[in-house]
Amino acid sequence: MQYFAIKCSFSCSYNEFLYSSYVSGAFGQDWSVKYTQTRKCALKGFTVYMSGDYRYPSHLEGVKRFWAINPGRKVEPVDLTTDPEYSGRTEYFEGRNKLFYLKLMNVTERDEHMYSIRITTNIESQRYLFYPGVTLNVTGLRVESPERVSEGNTTRLTCTTTCPLPDRPTYIWYKNGRRVDRNDEETNVLSLRPTRIEDTGSYSCAVRGYEGLPSPAAALSVRCEYLLSAGQIYSL
Repeated sequence: MQYFAIKCSFSCSYNEFLYSSYVSGAFGQDWSVKYTQTRKCALKGFTVYMSGDYRYPSHLEGVKRFWAINPGRKVEPVDLTTDPEYSGRTEYFEGRNKLFYLKLMNVTERDEHMYSIRITTNIESQRYLFYPGVTLNVTGLRVESPERVSEGNTTRLTCTTTCPLPDRPTYIWYKNGRRVDRNDEETNVLSLRPTRIEDTGSYSCAVRGYEGLPSPAAALSVRCEYLLSAGQIYSL
């Protein structure tokens, strides 16, 4: 992906801030940021980590770097650690190979933004916002289930999200609030094979490590079918 540096002071107009100040390659090799990932999916309530490898001219002094959300009209990007919406939920730290990390805790749908690294110096003309950054999507869990199924058939309940969660999460299922024992916890599907009358109930799912953030419960009703002597099927 091609990255750009937005060079601007607080006094810049909207068009200058977003468009005319884009410079390919972030002013050559002296200025650059490479984000580890450009898209992140997180479950509501998760802790999210974003990172970028940054470079700037070594002779500059008074260097400060921080994370900010999308630049706005005539608005200087705000350090997230000083933003009331993020204060207390954000941390910065350095990793290996000059990776600059943002740790964002207890995410909600209101945190769905693009996050970019901002580097400032004591020279006003040497301040940049590296864009595009990392886009965060926040999702909840939802159980997809047929409302009514027949005894003896195979029933599949699926724990779904609106974006793919990272790191192959382990899924936990609950029936009427009690954990369901199963052997295939790495998948997001609960198979009832064969389906029995006693499988009727309310089902919810959660991700291991975040059991306190389960999905809303979904009801499953199992019908009992009888084969009458005349060949007709009668359902209860």
